[in-house]
Amino acid sequence: MQFSTLGGTVAVLIALGASAAAAATYNFAATYDGATIALDAGSDDPDGLELFVGDSFEIDLRSAGSDFWRVTEEVIRAFVPLTFYVPEDGNRTVDIMTTWSLDGVETASQSELGAIQGAAHIGAQEWSLGLGIEFDRVLISLVLNESTAPTLIDASGPTIFYFAEGLFFDLGPTSGKIEYVSDVAAIPLPAAGMLYLPLLAAGALALRRRKRG
Repeated sequence: MQFSTLGGTVAVLIALGASAAAAATYNFAATYDGATIALDAGSDDPDGLELFVGDSFEIDLRSAGSDFWRVTEEVIRAFVPLTFYVPEDGNRTVDIMTTWSLDGVETASQSELGAIQGAAHIGAQEWSLGLGIEFDRVLISLVLNESTAPTLIDASGPTIFYFAEGLFFDLGPTSGKIEYVSDVAAIPLPAAGMLYLPLLAAGALALRRRKRG
């Protein structure tokens, strides 16, 4: 009996180890430049990817260059602001952690543990952001704990994300409440003007700081 019990315990441990080893982690890194969004070099491609229970992923979205986003009106529980389309409708239980940061410094964070995503999507569930918050990066970490249907991501649309033809700050759920700020307009310079680039860069940095003040 002791041998049988030990064998059963070993079998359970092996099964648990196999389950943990099977879990996959993905990183979806993208950049938005005020007009288009594109996956970064080295990013995993979400389109056509099937997620299984235990899998996790990160959506790491950044603004281009020195651009950033600013909350111009308080955002209260905006639904699915940054999420992937999943054709198969089902209940998916997930843990979500979201952080917003500016120049590497966190400006806001939010956790949603045990959130049930009952519609055909997987990603951010709800956002609440205070007036005046600025960020140039949003990082969403998600773990899929349970699912009643296959979780196959369809990211074939022009913006990659679902419910956000212009991303979360334009035509999506937070429309008109989060604006994209292009810090410095790109102006062609004559050859001689190249000599003044260091001075222009310093002036742009000072302007950006005044804007945020």
